[in-house]
Amino acid sequence: MPSISALMAELDPRSIARRVGLKHDDARSQYVPRCSRVSTYEEFAGILGDYYNYHSCRCVTRGGGFSRHQAAGRARQVVERDYRRRDQDISAAFRDARDGTNGGLRGILDTIADQLKGEAIEAHIEEILDSHVSPVDPHAQEEIVRQLFAKLEPVLGPLETDMGMSSPQYYAARYRQLIRKITDAARKIGDSV
Repeated sequence: MPSISALMAELDPRSIARRVGLKHDDARSQYVPRCSRVSTYEEFAGILGDYYNYHSCRCVTRGGGFSRHQAAGRARQVVERDYRRRDQDISAAFRDARDGTNGGLRGILDTIADQLKGEAIEAHIEEILDSHVSPVDPHAQEEIVRQLFAKLEPVLGPLETDMGMSSPQYYAARYRQLIRKITDAARKIGDSV
């Protein structure tokens, strides 16, 4: 059985923010687009791709990049998902970048940075859990989740109580949900560090 104290030290949201989140924040703050507004969609797509490649190379792939076309496509997907949540589309994002509205180009680049940062934090937490808990030992999973509940409740808040969703057995079999809760807590704390 892994040490809960070692696991907790690695899952500390402030530690995760320092080890993972800050380099993403630094990458975002150090990127300066060649313009603050765009005039054509091609220029818009080019800047999104350029930023996606810049951020990925600094924080995700550590030097390896994507083709301009791939990077622009990945960036566009991130922006489209964000705008769909607001019942809008990529055309609205382009208009915001062109007109400087709703955060303009800077806000759109922030969206890409936040997505890449969130993915990195989630992957880091998954790696930590996978290194401490055997995926084939349900009893060890339940015990570690039980101990996690006791330690993390002040940070995570009360977990759902309907349909047994607050039980260690429920989350032992559903690591992704627990990871998402820990990731959300890490993001909240990371934003205030």
